[in-house]
Amino acid sequence: MPRINFNAPAMMNVNRLDTLEKGLMRSMQRVASGERVTRAADDVAAHGVGERLKGHIRGLHMVARNVQDGIALINVAEAALNEVDDMLHRMRELTVQAAHGTLTDEDRLSIQMEVNVLKDEINATAKNTQYNRIQLLDGTGEWGEGKGGFFQVGVGGLPNSRVTVRREGASGARMVSENNEPNSEYIRHRIPAVTTKTLGIDGDDMNVETREGASEAIDKVIGAVDYVNSVRANLGGIANRLEHAWNNVNKVAEDNQSYESILMDTDVPAEMISITRDQIISQYCTAMLAQANQTPGTILQLLNK
Repeated sequence: MPRINFNAPAMMNVNRLDTLEKGLMRSMQRVASGERVTRAADDVAAHGVGERLKGHIRGLHMVARNVQDGIALINVAEAALNEVDDMLHRMRELTVQAAHGTLTDEDRLSIQMEVNVLKDEINATAKNTQYNRIQLLDGTGEWGEGKGGFFQVGVGGLPNSRVTVRREGASGARMVSENNEPNSEYIRHRIPAVTTKTLGIDGDDMNVETREGASEAIDKVIGAVDYVNSVRANLGGIANRLEHAWNNVNKVAEDNQSYESILMDTDVPAEMISITRDQIISQYCTAMLAQANQTPGTILQLLNK
């Protein structure tokens, strides 16, 4: 029976229109932002997992940059060692020449002058080879002392860290505990000094002013070349490891980002279907509201009789 103070059909349509409007706003927000979960209330579980994944992915991207920086450092050291290698080969040529019996002492003195200049340049190369102001080849910097330097290739804590910080319980209390094993998400490598002293060609070790001294110097240069080759081999191995680490980090980041996208990103076709459905329902709810508002008018017909 129609009533004046309460129009049940109209109220039902108004409530339905309010619900449809909120649904349309959420769907449009998701489509506009591209994110299915724009706040924790949208999906509490997915929001928590997605935020952890987002932080992990950003950490992995930084690890990839770290690895590239590490490869650049290795390349700088390798380029310098290549020049040292060339100078040692030239010194070997000179020592072989000086050992020849057809040369005079004056000739060997001239050769000695070039050998001395090359030794000075080897020391200068070792001193001036730096990456981001870090000494690489003279044995005095971070990479030449103690255990050497390290490349961070994971998203864990500091090297040798035996501490884990975590949240525990409903209150989220901060708990600190010790690990049995240190963090291993890094590569440590030491670059030994490459100077005339470590190469065994310092001072009078390379005296080619006599034929006998030149003969002894040949073996010393060969030993120096072998030393440099061993250093370069170690650097080549670490560079290959870094390249594999870079490939692995990028793949892991890609897989995590794919999963994060499934959890957090908007399914645009599904949302567009919801928007279209809600708009259609909203239109006929509005039409039904107009009809419901006309129903109390029948009471006037009773008053007119």
